[in-house]
Amino acid sequence: MLSILSMQYCSIVPQKIVEHYGKDFSRHPIGTGAFTFKVWKENEVLILTKNKNYFERNAQNQQLPFIDGVKVTFMDNKRNEF
Repeated sequence: MLSILSMQYCSIVPQKIVEHYGKDFSRHPIGTGAFTFKVWKENEVLILTKNKNYFERNAQNQQLPFIDGVKVTFMDNKRNEF
């Protein structure tokens, strides 16, 4: 049951937000994760920055995440991607 609920299409999202953005909902991500959405250029780049309000800490009581951000670059050519 837990594996089914953790699948991407089973995400719990606020109904009001989905109704507000409609078909454009995917362009307005929400959540409480370790990173916040900064930039998304479809099929080019996704940039996430550290969520300074993230609640989780490690065993030494240090706030997570340790890195300031994540950048994901997308390529349309499989040869270049490899």
